[in-house]
Amino acid sequence: MKQSNLALDLYSMMIGMVLILYIVMNRKYGGRFPRSFLAMCIFNMLMTLGDVINWAFGGYGRGLFPFVLKAGSFVCFLSSALLLLAFVGYITDYLSARVKVHKGFFSTALVLTVLHICLLVSDQFFNRFYYFTKDNYYVRGEWFFLIRLNPLILYGISVSLILLYRRYQKPKEFFCLLSYLFLPAAAGAIQAANYGIALLNPVILINLLWIFVNIQLEQNLLVKQQEKKLSELHMSLMLSQIKHHFLYNSLTAIRHLCETEPKKARQAVSDLSMFIRGNMDSLECKEPIPFEKELNHVEHYLALEEQRLGNRICVVYEIEARNFSIPPLTLQPIVENAFRHGILKRDEGGTVRICTKEMKESYVVTVADDGVGFGKSVREAAKGRSHVGIQNVRERLKLMCSGTLEVSGEAGKGTVVTITIPKGSEDGNDIFGGGR
Repeated sequence: MKQSNLALDLYSMMIGMVLILYIVMNRKYGGRFPRSFLAMCIFNMLMTLGDVINWAFGGYGRGLFPFVLKAGSFVCFLSSALLLLAFVGYITDYLSARVKVHKGFFSTALVLTVLHICLLVSDQFFNRFYYFTKDNYYVRGEWFFLIRLNPLILYGISVSLILLYRRYQKPKEFFCLLSYLFLPAAAGAIQAANYGIALLNPVILINLLWIFVNIQLEQNLLVKQQEKKLSELHMSLMLSQIKHHFLYNSLTAIRHLCETEPKKARQAVSDLSMFIRGNMDSLECKEPIPFEKELNHVEHYLALEEQRLGNRICVVYEIEARNFSIPPLTLQPIVENAFRHGILKRDEGGTVRICTKEMKESYVVTVADDGVGFGKSVREAAKGRSHVGIQNVRERLKLMCSGTLEVSGEAGKGTVVTITIPKGSEDGNDIFGGGR
């Protein structure tokens, strides 16, 4: 049995090492495997290594063998606790790409793990959890059940996370995550009741491979596809924003200012250069930017329009929330849309109102105008305004921060565009690509 267990653990270590090297190399060249999953693989490797030492050095009481056996057992129990903590982190990372997860789950798991480590370290002097005979054999102590208590609680935290946020998981993902808990738990129970059977480590490795194939590889492919789509959307919106008539009108206004008001002309040139620079920078930006930066870009645009249109336009800012992020070139196309297809359709012009609010679970940005509006069909509005990038903005909001864009209005009374960005997703996390 000893030789069989040793061979099984060594084989598991070999497969686990291949998996770790694959993840590390892929992360080096742009792969999106979360650190928490890599940590799970590493801790499983260390736990298996500790088990190998236990099987290989048990019964040899001379020289360094007793020290090596104690070190291996300590690493095995330490890694098992850290492995479960990494799994809680993995679930949290996975769900955080879709919904804001309460931080208390991981914080509780972290505190319990630290307490577990402290007890484990102290037991090296008291030998209550486990000890070694004179012949250098591992034996469970009278308080051995305590060392199994923390893993049980961490199992409960993980199950609670998976069940509580069930609706944010696909059925296959849901069962894959649950299998990582229940199959090793069953294997651990069998191993605890029948000491001498090395069943736990191979089962954990099988589950890691199962999650890797059914979740991680698919997520990695999905992220790459979305990055390609985002690049196409960026380019499309960029081309739509470089409008020759806008540049021509702005330069014409600046030329006129050079003759009448040189100071305003200098400021207008600065606004135009900053506006163009903001558009160009957006091509290289693959993550949401601070709302303050996007608002500054809008202000440069508005300054140019005010030079050209004078008192036909009025802009009102009601900025109550600033500490959030938004995809680049989100607000400016909507504001421009409000001018061109709303208030400038009226001879007397009108007002555009830009508002932000912080809600319990999201940030809300609204751009409202008192222009000509449209009929009751939102589809009609989206169709009529597609050439200014409304659909482009909507798709980038969805891909980059799980946000939504809604258009509402009434003929003769104006239009309201509402952007909603869920908290916890506006920080630029891709779909399960970051990680703790």
